[in-house]
Amino acid sequence: MTTRGGRVGTDGREFEKTLPTADAARAHFDELVAKKQREGYSAAAEAARSTSRKGVQARNPALEDAIREAPDDVDGYLVYADWLQQQGDPRGELIVVQHELATTDAPMSITRREKELLKTFETELLGPLAGMRTLRNSKSVRWGLALRWGFIQAARLYGRWQGGPGLAEQLSTLLENPASVFLRKLILAAHSERGSSWGKTVGDVVPKAYARVFEILAQSSPRTLATLCFDEESDYLGDIKVPWRALTGLEHFALRGAEMRIADIDCAVGMPQRV
Repeated sequence: MTTRGGRVGTDGREFEKTLPTADAARAHFDELVAKKQREGYSAAAEAARSTSRKGVQARNPALEDAIREAPDDVDGYLVYADWLQQQGDPRGELIVVQHELATTDAPMSITRREKELLKTFETELLGPLAGMRTLRNSKSVRWGLALRWGFIQAARLYGRWQGGPGLAEQLSTLLENPASVFLRKLILAAHSERGSSWGKTVGDVVPKAYARVFEILAQSSPRTLATLCFDEESDYLGDIKVPWRALTGLEHFALRGAEMRIADIDCAVGMPQRV
């Protein structure tokens, strides 16, 4: 039996061992593989790691369309991962790593590699969204992002916070990002933009922030978006009729803490069961 060991990217060193029978050789082989797996090695992750390169951001419209047809089917993402790895795009490795974390009892080395990828390739993976927190963190942060299979699955956006960008600007940045092409869940909460609409009744005023938000939703929402939630303290947010027809894949709609005009939606085509 011949084995080779060393750092990735080098020729390494070869070691030879003679065993008495084929069965003994197979048992020794299985023992070596199990030992390396206990140490945290992963063939899939290591193979993907060797292809990731800085500055590479590849897109394949045909493969993306296939994923949009079944956005919760991991097989489409894994096919895309193979293609992305061939291009050297680190998103391909991230898909493989996150799939392994979700489906196996992955060793700590895989968890560490996920963190390394998000740190080393944050620009390639998230662009302007680099450094944003995940949804598991405190609600005091302005942004919240959750990644699944290499892409942003869910996002929670807050209104203006300590002089930062407003809700509409945040939403535009999110939806224009290639990492958001398969977004499934979106929560909008503009608590700190309240004021102009407080104390008003329905029809008195439409907050400017939400008028623009509705326009962006109508123009840029991915058709994979299945859940939309408005979590707001203002009294009235406006008329959602503008983006409603564009949200063709919407399955769940939630409104908390505010009023919104939805009475003009055509029940015949507006699928009121979504509300």
